[in-house]
Amino acid sequence: MESRPDPSQESALLSHSLHHALIDLHENSYPHVPNPPRCKKRASVALVLRIRPTYSHRPDRLSPFQNDNAAPVKQQLHTFFSQSWVQHGDPEALFIKRSSRVGDRWTGHIALPGGKRDPEDVDDRAAAIREASEEVGLDLTTDGCIYVGNLPERVVTSSWGSIPLMVLCPYVFLLTSCDSPALELQPAEVASTHWVSLSVLLSPSSRTVENVDMSQRLASTGGLMAGLASRAIMGWMQFSAIQLNPTETLHCSQNLKRSLKRAQVTTWFQRWKSWLCNKQPHSPFQNPPLLLWGLTLGILADFLDMLPPYTAVQLWNYPNFTPLDLRFIVNLLTYKLRKSNMRQVRFGIPPQPNNTALDGETAALPVVEVQDNDDRNDVGIGGLGVGRYYGPSDKSPDGTAYAVGIMLRGYYQRVRIAIYIFLVWRTILGSTAAYCVWKILQRRLTLHSAEFYSYGNVNTIQIESLTSSAAAAAAASPTMAATQKLYPRATVKRIVKAHANRSLSKNADILIFLDYMLFMQELMREASIRSRKSGEKNISPNSVRKVTEKTLRKFQG
Repeated sequence: MESRPDPSQESALLSHSLHHALIDLHENSYPHVPNPPRCKKRASVALVLRIRPTYSHRPDRLSPFQNDNAAPVKQQLHTFFSQSWVQHGDPEALFIKRSSRVGDRWTGHIALPGGKRDPEDVDDRAAAIREASEEVGLDLTTDGCIYVGNLPERVVTSSWGSIPLMVLCPYVFLLTSCDSPALELQPAEVASTHWVSLSVLLSPSSRTVENVDMSQRLASTGGLMAGLASRAIMGWMQFSAIQLNPTETLHCSQNLKRSLKRAQVTTWFQRWKSWLCNKQPHSPFQNPPLLLWGLTLGILADFLDMLPPYTAVQLWNYPNFTPLDLRFIVNLLTYKLRKSNMRQVRFGIPPQPNNTALDGETAALPVVEVQDNDDRNDVGIGGLGVGRYYGPSDKSPDGTAYAVGIMLRGYYQRVRIAIYIFLVWRTILGSTAAYCVWKILQRRLTLHSAEFYSYGNVNTIQIESLTSSAAAAAAASPTMAATQKLYPRATVKRIVKAHANRSLSKNADILIFLDYMLFMQELMREASIRSRKSGEKNISPNSVRKVTEKTLRKFQG
């Protein structure tokens, strides 16, 4: 029987792998990506890492570690990871949950500290440092923090790659203190902070999906009815996600009090809206699941793929839809593309021409060449990283390829085609169903019309006989008594009023009407039997005449 590995050994292995990954990240920086045409926004985020000491390997707090920022980064990393508590510690990453704000595209999402670059920022890294200080009160310029390097910069697009929104620049920082500094949350930006172990992020059991309502985008452009129609037809779009299990959580007190007040005044309309949007209402004391997805998951996929078991990209799933027929069409149209892209990720990509211009500080990648030929830094809001892969056949000048970027190459174009095919398929299916229903209703209406026509013919042929039979039936007291027992007076009044469109109050009129109906029922039944016995398809006037005489004798006697 195979024994399970010791958790301390797993932590030591993960810490050792993190050490080498950070050195590799520092020595192989990613190129700078300028803004594409008609896009001026840039944003930066900070991936902040720390090592949590374990119970069996505690640090010496009397003589804490003092980092020397003047030394080279590689030497700082070697010195830090040479400590025993670091080698057996548990690496963690810092995440924030954004505050709920109306009109914010990323409201309530799990993200990394960061934000848009301001004009006073020197560069993109300065923007990440400033945003981390403003949002969570974390100073990344002190001696207790090591700037490691950057992750791939990416052009964030909307509408499935058609509109560029901004260039997103991630940076990696490592806290060297065994006691992390206290965080100060900005209420307008951050609802809570969460430290999550890297082992949780790497675990396959933490993988899940996030259902996204794509109809909200149509509702903002085509109106509410377009959004509801999109929801009914296309359902939800599913994205890969990781369910976070934090080791340490800090809530913003002001946002927590505000959520408690909102929970007390929740109306029935808000509950109905939550049910309609497929969002289960949570108690303020019951934490909803923290799902990491979208752009932040893309950034983490780039970083986690550098750590064992090196399957972060393989655990990532392509975005798809919840309706089974649409999912089948998307899988069918993208099957060969997904296989081809995965083959390139596993075995490397063919050599690419060198379009990189170098100077003393930055590497500028021409956006025109990237968008037209490679698109390897172009990602959508749905969150997709552009990861790095070292393949045996990878001969690009910077020694890198972009894993998830390669996997998504051409995918959303096929998704658009799949949606068009799906809409045509649903239109044909709905039209066919409507035609079948119309034919069934038409057939039933034809049968009812034929019965009504036959009934009218009988009335026309024997109208005088029916009148005399009704008068004779009114004089038959046994039949009246039976009718009174069978039909209460109030019920009879409602029936007569509905059929005759007038109010009858006299007992004689009611009984005459009911006996008339009984007579007609008996007449039609006997005439139908006689016609079938004589081999006639329809009720003939001769059969009606004979049956009328027989029925009159029955009612009179």
